[in-house]
Amino acid sequence: METGPAGRGETLARERLSDQLLRRLLTLITAGDLAPGDTLPSVAALARRYGVSTHVAREAIAALAARGLVQVEHGRGCFVAPRAQWRLVDPELIALLGLEQALPQLFEVREAFEVRMAGLAAERRTADDLAELAAALEQARTDRSPDGQVAADYRFHRALARATQNPLFLPLLDAIIGPLRRYWQLSQRFPDTAEKTYHGHAAIYACVLAGDAEGAARAMYEHLQAGRALCERLLQTPPPDGLTKEGESRAG
Repeated sequence: METGPAGRGETLARERLSDQLLRRLLTLITAGDLAPGDTLPSVAALARRYGVSTHVAREAIAALAARGLVQVEHGRGCFVAPRAQWRLVDPELIALLGLEQALPQLFEVREAFEVRMAGLAAERRTADDLAELAAALEQARTDRSPDGQVAADYRFHRALARATQNPLFLPLLDAIIGPLRRYWQLSQRFPDTAEKTYHGHAAIYACVLAGDAEGAARAMYEHLQAGRALCERLLQTPPPDGLTKEGESRAG
């Protein structure tokens, strides 16, 4: 019998095999069972161990490489990359590392990025941008469902990114806040989440509407501080009954 990391003979369920194998390998790497510099099993070995095709194994390794977790050296094999090379802005990778570890870094980046973004939006917004921001606020006011609140939150921040008139802001924003969307969803169980988020957005919008770049930046900073406190509060609160670690409802 094979031993060691990724060495047990186990067969994966026949659904989205490459994603399942990717998650298994991600778990081994983030848990330290496969450390930087370690050699991954070959494509053929992975296929045998997990009962998948070599095509599935190659897809999983390619996905690891795309995230910066492994280095493929032709003729030598595939090696776990140094942690400094990992592309950490990835929802699944952050979930495996734990938000407790990633949260301070995420909000530090958000403060540097979104505070300036709000100021630029105030300086450059168009009538269409203002209409979209107002629509996002109205969505948050009228749709009180958790899904509706998260969608409105995301919509507002993306509308601000577009209002900068700089096309790089939107994809960069998506990369930064994408990992937080699941926690935004879970935070809706706090009765004050929707109100705090709405008032934060309304303060930003008022400054953007007035063309007040300094005020918009200040309002965004205060909004992000409140959001960070909310996420930290969520981490300190046991999940409600019926929720798994991933925040999904358990089946009966």
